[in-house]
Amino acid sequence: MHFLRQAIAIGALVSACSANVEPSPIAPPVDWGPLAVQAGTSGHDARADGIIRIDVRCVFLERGTERTVLVWPASQVSWDPIGAAVMFVDRQGRIRQLTNGMPVGFGGGGASEAQGGRLEDRLARVDWVKRPDPECVAPSVRFVETWSNPT
Repeated sequence: MHFLRQAIAIGALVSACSANVEPSPIAPPVDWGPLAVQAGTSGHDARADGIIRIDVRCVFLERGTERTVLVWPASQVSWDPIGAAVMFVDRQGRIRQLTNGMPVGFGGGGASEAQGGRLEDRLARVDWVKRPDPECVAPSVRFVETWSNPT
C-alpha cells in the first residue's frame, strides 16, 4: 500500500510539472534572399568602394568592369524582400538600406585567385549560413565588415 501511495504521489508531481511546460518556440526560417552570409566575420578592415549590384540570386560590388561577390556577417545583415534591399547594421548601430545601383563603401577582407591560391579553397573554410548561389560567378569575394561613406 505504501508503494502505491508513492507511485500516485510521483505520478501527480510529474503530471503537475509537465502541465506547466510549454513547447519551445521554433524560430521561423530566415529569408536571406540573394545574400551570401557567413556566421562570423573576417577580422579585416581594408576599404573598398563601388556600386552595389543586386539581382534575384546575387549581390556584387562593382568597380569599373570588375564584379566581386559580397559576403555578409549574419549578425549585421538582413534582407528586405519587399524593397529588394540589403539592410546592414553599421558599427554605430545604424541601419543602412542598400539598394541596387547605390554607391557604397565597405571595410572588410577579400580573396581572389589573383592574390594567390584557389578561391574555392578560401571559400571552403568559411562558416556559411547561406552560400552564394552557384550562378554568382566572380573572380573575387569581399567579406563585408563595416560601412564607410563612399568616396
